[in-house]
Amino acid sequence: MTTVVFRVDAGERIGLGHAMRCLALADALRARGARTVFVTTALPEPTAAALRARGHTVLPLADAGAIADGAPESELDDGRQRADALAMQRALQGIGPLDWIVVDHYHLGLVWERAAAGWARRRAVIDDHARRAHDCDLLIDHNVSAQWPQYDGLLPPRALRLVGPRFALLRRQFARSGDARPRAVVARLLVAFGGADPTCETEKALAALSEPDLAALAVDVVVGAANPRLAAIRARAAARGNVQVHVDAERMDALIERADLALGAAGVSALERCALGLPALLIAVADNQVPIARALAQRGAAVYLGRAEAVDEGCVARALGGLAAMPELVRTLAQNAADTCDGHGARRVASRMLAFDLRLRPAGPADRDLLLAWRNDEATRRHSLDPAPIDPERHAVWFAERLKDEHGALLIGEDERGPVGVLRYDVRGATARVSVYLVPDRHGQGLGALLLHAGHRWLAANRPAVRAIDAEVLADNRASRLAFAEAGYAARQFVLQRRLHG
Repeated sequence: MTTVVFRVDAGERIGLGHAMRCLALADALRARGARTVFVTTALPEPTAAALRARGHTVLPLADAGAIADGAPESELDDGRQRADALAMQRALQGIGPLDWIVVDHYHLGLVWERAAAGWARRRAVIDDHARRAHDCDLLIDHNVSAQWPQYDGLLPPRALRLVGPRFALLRRQFARSGDARPRAVVARLLVAFGGADPTCETEKALAALSEPDLAALAVDVVVGAANPRLAAIRARAAARGNVQVHVDAERMDALIERADLALGAAGVSALERCALGLPALLIAVADNQVPIARALAQRGAAVYLGRAEAVDEGCVARALGGLAAMPELVRTLAQNAADTCDGHGARRVASRMLAFDLRLRPAGPADRDLLLAWRNDEATRRHSLDPAPIDPERHAVWFAERLKDEHGALLIGEDERGPVGVLRYDVRGATARVSVYLVPDRHGQGLGALLLHAGHRWLAANRPAVRAIDAEVLADNRASRLAFAEAGYAARQFVLQRRLHG
């Protein structure tokens, strides 16, 4: 059984977003048979109870690094990071071999990751900033503003990068099964600024909603039980009327589904709303939310009002009134939001983690007929540059020549289930051209990018002179283009290119 350990904290200063996205990934891993453990120095008891109720082990950790005293987004000094890693190692005694450690923490960085290298097979990092160096095997940045090249020079060559909202770590309730509900007329508003809401945006929103022009708008307000302003929020809601206050709402998806518009922060909740096609007015309550809010606004999936300190209740009231008067704009925002994210990112990340140990071996004479059957499968031919079936005799001649070709490589990828796919490299000096296809019954599992990534490691070990790879892909082969993009290839018309490190 694969064992995955999460190092994450949550609370009033840190917020709950880190814990919630780790929970989404942990749920997806458990659904695929993995054992999951959370190690934490700070976690509200309701959140810890929710983790346990879903089958995850929760272990307390002595606050070896005084994490609660640090600035929200600043790393601890080297000594305190090492102390935290050592305390975690002690807490995990008796758990058994660790396949993955996932760290989602602004206070813990490169020093902590290196300290963890000796007692976990692989390390994954969830980050938002694209400005910190990491020593990891997997980097996950699911923000709308994230781009693959932003991490150039910040990660070791072996690291796989899963970036962008396609890998959004959202709970299963946000995984969309079909088209999102269309929105146009704004009759119900959802106000949600996270469990803690340290900048008091909820009260600002309720003050704006007291405007007479907005009196007909029904409102759902979501807050956390740990919010120190909960009593004041309840009082404002009662005074305004037509407001329901939901504390630690279990079914955010239901609240999103019935809303026509949202007012909230630009953290993980912004992607939850996108997954269910809900347009939003966004206020950035932290530095890392600014690029997310701007990216969603550029996509036409939301309206960005600005940073919290620059947005007053009058600005909020005007924005709400303006959108309520423009149903066509609301409809467009809703469609663009749904196009941004489908809510299946946690499943995609979990699948790649559990298949990470994909191995490559050179093809041998006994593989000749297997490769012909895979290559002649209808699904493979449909997306090949030459879709015609290959004649067995012609294939036999080609295969024999490929095995003897000192300028090329023919490789078969395998995992614990058996063959995954085929990689072919034609090497000319510092450049290699790659051709790739999957075994027919392995499609749809996210294995294409992992196969390409394994090929990069193979080239580094066996063809160290290669510095660039290119591939030719049909313009309408969306699955293949997504796999190449995930593996770091940049599009140049219909040729994809990838620069190797070193």
